Amino acid sequence: MHKRALFKKIRLYSLLASGIIILLSIFYYGITCDQTSSSMNMDFVKKYSASVGFYVKKITIYGTKIIDEEDVLNTLSIKVGDPLFAPELDFVRLKIMKMPWVKNASLHRKLTGEMEILIEEYEPFCLWRKNKTWKLVAEDEAILDENPQLAQYVGLPRVEGTSAPQRLRSLYQILKDVPVIRDMLQMGELVGQRRWNLFLHNNIIILLPEEHVERALRRLMKLLAQRANLFESVERIDLRVPERIILQNKDSKGGKKNH
Repeated sequence: MHKRALFKKIRLYSLLASGIIILLSIFYYGITCDQTSSSMNMDFVKKYSASVGFYVKKITIYGTKIIDEEDVLNTLSIKVGDPLFAPELDFVRLKIMKMPWVKNASLHRKLTGEMEILIEEYEPFCLWRKNKTWKLVAEDEAILDENPQLAQYVGLPRVEGTSAPQRLRSLYQILKDVPVIRDMLQMGELVGQRRWNLFLHNNIIILLPEEHVERALRRLMKLLAQRANLFESVERIDLRVPERIILQNKDSKGGKKNH
C-alpha cells in the first residue's frame, strides 16, 4: 500500500511538472517566436500535453434551458480525447456567441481534463412584428426565433414599429398606474419612434400623445370613472390633443365627440 501511494504521488508530481513546462512553453513561444514557428511549436506543445495526460476527459455545459446541448457540442468542435490546450477558448467562445438564444458565454479548462462551458440564455421579451412577420425577440431586439409559433407565447406582449421592443418597458412603466388599460392591452404600435397607439382586446384603439402621457391617461381615467360603460360604446380614443379627449363611437360612422 505504501509503495502504491508513493507511486501515485510520483505520478502526480510528474504531471504537475509537465503542466508547468507546458504552460511556460506556451507563454515563451507566444511572446518570442514569429507567427510561423510559434504555430509549429504550439502544435507540438499541444500534442505533447495530451501524451502526458492533459487531454479533454469531460465536457460540462451549464445554464442551458432552451438551447440543445448537442448543438453546443457541435459548435464547439471539441470532443473527449482532444488535447486539453488545443482549443483557442476566445475563438470557441465567439462561435458560441453566434448561436441563437445565447446572451453570454464563458469557457474554462481545468488541469484535471474538464472543459466547462457556462451559457447565459436570453429571456423572451416580446413578439415584434417587423416587415409584416412576427419575430420572437429579447429586450435588446436580439432575434431569438424568426418564425415563432405564436400559440406558445400568448402571454408575451406584442409590438410593432422601429425600436418598439426597446421602448416597451418604459411604456409598461407608464401603464402600471392604469391597470385597466394595461390588462386589456393586446398590441402596442410605436409610431415614428415618438408615441404609441394601444390596441386593446375589445377592438379599441387609444392614441397616446408624444408628451405628458401620464397626464393624458389620468384624464381618460377620470372620464372612465364618470362613464363606466365607455369602453363598450367607443372604438377609438384620441389623447393627442392637449387637455382634450376625442372619442369615436362604434356606431357613429365617422362621427367624433370631444371631451
